[in-house]
Amino acid sequence: WNISLAVLILPSESLVLLCQLLLPLLGLSHSQPVRLKAGKKTKSLANSEMLSVSDSNTALIARLGSEDRDAWVDFNCTHMCRIFPSSQKNGVSNTNPVMAWSMGCQLVAQDLQICDAELMLNDGRFRENGSCGYVLKSGRLTSPKKYEGAAKERSKTAKIRVLSGSCLHYANGSGKGTIDPFVNIVVCDGVTGKISTCQTSVAKRNGLNPVWNERSPAMFSVDSPNLAMIIFSVWDDKEDKFVASASMPFRGLKQGYRSVPLFDESHSRLGSQSFSSLLVEVRFEQ
Repeated sequence: WNISLAVLILPSESLVLLCQLLLPLLGLSHSQPVRLKAGKKTKSLANSEMLSVSDSNTALIARLGSEDRDAWVDFNCTHMCRIFPSSQKNGVSNTNPVMAWSMGCQLVAQDLQICDAELMLNDGRFRENGSCGYVLKSGRLTSPKKYEGAAKERSKTAKIRVLSGSCLHYANGSGKGTIDPFVNIVVCDGVTGKISTCQTSVAKRNGLNPVWNERSPAMFSVDSPNLAMIIFSVWDDKEDKFVASASMPFRGLKQGYRSVPLFDESHSRLGSQSFSSLLVEVRFEQ
């Protein structure tokens, strides 16, 4: 198994243990974390050295242009790269992992004690592979030279209409009385980092079987469907509190009427939460 084929996101304290377990399989004796340096110095690093980059520098490199981004994709084909939260985010919010994943970074540190949209993205990405701990990168990230001169990934437009919900309530019976649920849809594009959102109306005092049946579908145009992620989250308008959510790769959406199982803030479907779901209609346009 080749580590360059895997995308891994683990808590920071697990990174050292991960390297100790995997590096013998790669024929390496040690992994030395190093900070981001000037371009040529970074490219000259030995394969046994793992590059550590803050999320702010990751966003900066992504904005510099396709040449810098392609250089980093090439680097990540032969090296391990760890993205960590900048000091400004420490203990406040998590790093958006989608942009780092789109450039082939294998490790994106997350704080599992902070329940936010970024952690939902992390949870949804690994449900694609049964939550076993890793997801294979696409061919464009593992063998970019094979795709030189090939046509770029075709953009895709999705029309999503939230029809109804079932058993929407707080986990473990927390909260008082009925809720006023609404659904927030977020699509995070990979390469561009563009974030698109849409919100349904509020279903008053009905968490058991709310019906929205929105007349106009929400439209999301995605430039890189294979790297994009989508989040469905349910909120209580009365208490302004999170209820449940589901996150998944954009490429996992199928056309037609679909049931979306929801998870609580601990990313589980235990007890009464195991019945929570949304009914949505999905249509695609090329």
